[in-house]
Amino acid sequence: MGSYVSYTYPDYEAQELLESRWCQILSNAPKDIARIILEYAAQNDRATAASICLISKEVNGWVTPILYRTVEFRRCADIEIAERGNPSLRHTRTLVLLDTEQYLENGLYTFRVPDPERLYNHCPDLCELHISENTVRGIHGYTLFNQLRRLVVRGRTFLRPGEFVFLPLYPSLTHLAFVHDIPRNFTKNAAKAFPNLTHFACSYRVHGTNSETPTPETSNMLADQLALLLDNVLRVPSLRVVIVIVQDFSQKHAGAAISDDLREAHIRRLLKRVPQKNAAIVALFYLTSEENRQHHDMPDPQLWDVSSKLSFWSRAEEIVRSKERDAVELAGDLYAATKEPRRLLAIIEKERYWDG
Repeated sequence: MGSYVSYTYPDYEAQELLESRWCQILSNAPKDIARIILEYAAQNDRATAASICLISKEVNGWVTPILYRTVEFRRCADIEIAERGNPSLRHTRTLVLLDTEQYLENGLYTFRVPDPERLYNHCPDLCELHISENTVRGIHGYTLFNQLRRLVVRGRTFLRPGEFVFLPLYPSLTHLAFVHDIPRNFTKNAAKAFPNLTHFACSYRVHGTNSETPTPETSNMLADQLALLLDNVLRVPSLRVVIVIVQDFSQKHAGAAISDDLREAHIRRLLKRVPQKNAAIVALFYLTSEENRQHHDMPDPQLWDVSSKLSFWSRAEEIVRSKERDAVELAGDLYAATKEPRRLLAIIEKERYWDG
């Protein structure tokens, strides 16, 4: 299991009887005091925290951020409680900001994010942030978190000219993902903006011959956008992995098995458009029909959890390592084939097939 859990602060109006030895100890304690005691008890070790999680659904909501170090804000009330301070935030390393609508007096509404200074005081270890296109404009003050390592942007983002300017550039980032689309108006010098970037990801969404975005693009135009982006990102010296999530919403058989040779050929044809070619560190994922539906709006953050072997990051790293092993084997075959012309010709023909 990865380190992601869906979590919101409980409603204090809901009174739930707590059953177990912990509740017997705290039977006469006010609910807020009981919560503080249980949260501090959970910080001792993971075994104690796991035991406390079994008390009840509500107590599980109190303790899981300590156990898994991930907090998800779904409502304005969650943000208000966080800004006042909470012991569980002290150990939080991942924050998921969902769309929290705040209605104004004139009938309009805005999307609220936690005050950066208050959050920094209560959540000093934050190193991973998940945001949407509706919350991206409110996180400029989050430059306080100079140790931020991973940023995941979800939703239909940066489709309008200049939209990318709302995203702060964190030089400390090692992982950057755009889960829903290719970011337009991306920084023109990724190597300078992200000197520590090692992992990059974006979606490549098509519907047959058209782009699966609100913009009137063909799939060919979208491929050009992707080529420009990859050419920029692949110039980052520290980069080790690039992930492209291919989603075709016109194909009912999107989950059909694809051979390794066809997958490699697709990668090479795509990278022909990219001046800065480096196919060895690019991994393409073809989502199944079910995965396409799951990713249509808000993907599961666990898929981007660096500690999970099922995450895109881990799977892509394994693909890159496999390519490196294949490259070493190919070099050995070429060296051995110099004395066998027929074998050398077979290797060259295979490379031509991959190149499409």
